[in-house]
Amino acid sequence: MAPPSQQRRVRTVAGEPLLERDSQLDEIRAASLVAAQGAGRCLLIEAPAGAGKSALLQAGSEIAMREGLRALPARGSELETEFAFGVVRQLLEPLVTEDLAARQRLLVGAAEPAARVISPETASTMGSGPDMAAMLHGLFWLVSNAATATPLLLSVDDAHWSDPSSLRALAYLADRLPDLPVLLAVSFRPDEPGAAEPLLDALTAG
Repeated sequence: MAPPSQQRRVRTVAGEPLLERDSQLDEIRAASLVAAQGAGRCLLIEAPAGAGKSALLQAGSEIAMREGLRALPARGSELETEFAFGVVRQLLEPLVTEDLAARQRLLVGAAEPAARVISPETASTMGSGPDMAAMLHGLFWLVSNAATATPLLLSVDDAHWSDPSSLRALAYLADRLPDLPVLLAVSFRPDEPGAAEPLLDALTAG
């Protein structure tokens, strides 16, 4: 994972009004500015249900967009945890579905294997091992290619309900953020039953 100087954990407190979260919003603003200049960050918003994680993440997204980042949102769902790369597709499909030229520009070279992830018809055929490694590497390069045009905010709410392959991809990306103009902001509940804890731990380590 990214060294401690590159990763920030933003905590919420149950019942704390959003207007009283100035320090957390300042942290998001600072991370957005640094990411826009090319030094990526991973912000982790961890709190129990009802503590305002989604509201803080939304406020953070608005701040990041004002600082020039393009926001790409996704949300984990308890009913979709078996859909391979479902959360990652939510995040990245907008990058390659805008027009054919964008798809051809972004899914080239090392990013080409990411096309299998972005195309829903291939989800049931995706495996593990070398194929998984190639797809994770491809997703990294897809994000890298996209961020060269506009700094990105990748915003994932309810990550504790993300499918395992998406969590693996997010952890892979988080480990490589320092050299990218990308802010990865993730909210999750700790100790959520049914969550892929080892993969969530890999994402939040550091």
